[in-house]
Amino acid sequence: MLTIAIKNSLREKRSASIELNEIEEMKVFRPSEEEFKDPINYIEMLYNQGMQEYGCVKIIPPASYKPPSALNKHSAQKLPTRYQTLQQLSQSKPFETNLEGMTCQEIIDKDLGKHEYKELTERQQYDELEKKFWYLVDHSQSEKTVVEYAADLPANEFGTQAIGEEVKADFDHPWNLNKMYLNHNSLLQF
Repeated sequence: MLTIAIKNSLREKRSASIELNEIEEMKVFRPSEEEFKDPINYIEMLYNQGMQEYGCVKIIPPASYKPPSALNKHSAQKLPTRYQTLQQLSQSKPFETNLEGMTCQEIIDKDLGKHEYKELTERQQYDELEKKFWYLVDHSQSEKTVVEYAADLPANEFGTQAIGEEVKADFDHPWNLNKMYLNHNSLLQF
């Protein structure tokens, strides 16, 4: 099935010419403090309201929920990163991996939003920034742009060991996706 999807995506030769403001915004939900205590019940409530028709929704936690950063931004620990040339995204080429990695500070210093796209980010012109991104993806002959990032890192290896108790306490929060299977009535238990 995946092979067919990739072959079909390679057949697409024309760019979609739709403006970002024409795309319907994702449905957003803001659970109350009480609703936020039980993710399984909250998700079931959304399902019972027919939200599965959207495929994807955004759940914004209550304002009181302020999870601490699990990464020590001043650590010398190197984080493995992934990188890809934007112009290769539409060609189904995989991300490359930099196993040597970079420190948090090196990643922050390399942030394209602080350099090449500083003007757009300072003026909060995120629609323009997104248009630029998709232009680079769609036009393989445009200036080569490489994006490198560190994501999907196991917190137990790259975070919580070196951080204080506030992060460790948050590690057991019911919305922690790594522990969602432990929640009562979670289908992920099976």
